[in-house]
Amino acid sequence: MIAMRNLRAISWLALVPLVVVGCAAVKAQAPDSSRQLAPIALSPIQLKIPNAEVVAAWALPNDMFLSKYGAVRLGDQVAFGTDVDAAGSQPGAAARGNFGVISLQTGRLQLLPALLLGAWTNLITGTDGYWIRTETRPSTQACGRTDGACTEWLIAATPATGGPTFVLDGGVTSAEAVNIPRVVTSSLGVAWQRPVAGGQSEVVWWRAGFDRPLVVGGASGQGQLAGTVSGWLLATMWGRGPTLLDVGKGVSVASPALNALVAGPSSLAYAVPAETDALPGTSDIDVGQVVGGKLVGKLIAQVSDVYGLGWADSLNLLVATPNGTSLVPINGAPIIPLPAVGEFTSHANGAGAVIAVAGERGEIGIAVVKPAGAAR
Repeated sequence: MIAMRNLRAISWLALVPLVVVGCAAVKAQAPDSSRQLAPIALSPIQLKIPNAEVVAAWALPNDMFLSKYGAVRLGDQVAFGTDVDAAGSQPGAAARGNFGVISLQTGRLQLLPALLLGAWTNLITGTDGYWIRTETRPSTQACGRTDGACTEWLIAATPATGGPTFVLDGGVTSAEAVNIPRVVTSSLGVAWQRPVAGGQSEVVWWRAGFDRPLVVGGASGQGQLAGTVSGWLLATMWGRGPTLLDVGKGVSVASPALNALVAGPSSLAYAVPAETDALPGTSDIDVGQVVGGKLVGKLIAQVSDVYGLGWADSLNLLVATPNGTSLVPINGAPIIPLPAVGEFTSHANGAGAVIAVAGERGEIGIAVVKPAGAAR
């Protein structure tokens, strides 16, 4: 764990109206939206996934549009953001968006409301019994830019078993996607990187039981966080050059330039530009850890244009590329292709892979797939 003496109380940005930040409980009027979903009719080819099992697969209603950011699992539930139409259009300024939660045991769907009117609510993750979501909408508030392209954002936690929502953080930033906080999970809880004045950023940490989020440390560029048993690592990929930073200690970790980084049960998985002669965009997928201030690992796969990386369980990675999504065993066993629909992001967080699938009638569904023999 991170030593408490290294933490300090969070300093808030200009906060969004309508809500109170600092783990204050708030409520929004919930729509009458509980529905029973039907199992999705997958083709025999899709059902027979070598060395993998389908835990559950449910079809979404035709009037519901899954966000391109896909769905994630927390225990016996999956959650996903929704779009107002198939094109992912911005919700109307007076419209209240929502996100969906499905019971894997019963297929019962519940829609939970957003807090901000006119906001996208499609960035979802889960930890410690909470669904953590990021809401974003265009903002007219100043954010240090002259062209007015600013985004209002809010991070909220809703108990998976029901109860009041807690607002964890919020503010206004420039509209570039790299500046909008991206929440990541680990055994430590959740963390995100938030912009502060002067082009700098803070890494913020929260877990169930905290009165409010705490600042772990600072950084000079935006990137991807990964939580280990000893703290948070930040792989800066945008802004001021690629580095790997131990955030709590404020020291750099020697590493190659990283395209992706994700922490697993006992190891780090990461993607780096291929060292061997290969086509542009090819990445090596390595598994390793930080030893003596240096990131070291072994090559387990080589893929083209990796854009998704996660741990399906302690022995298998989920790797997504434009050519498809697969479970990749770290012991050299055969790769397991998955029937994921390409325009939706696939996720894995140690409890199998959560993918979007297409039914025999063209409907979109959500499926949880695990390696054969892995815990359900």
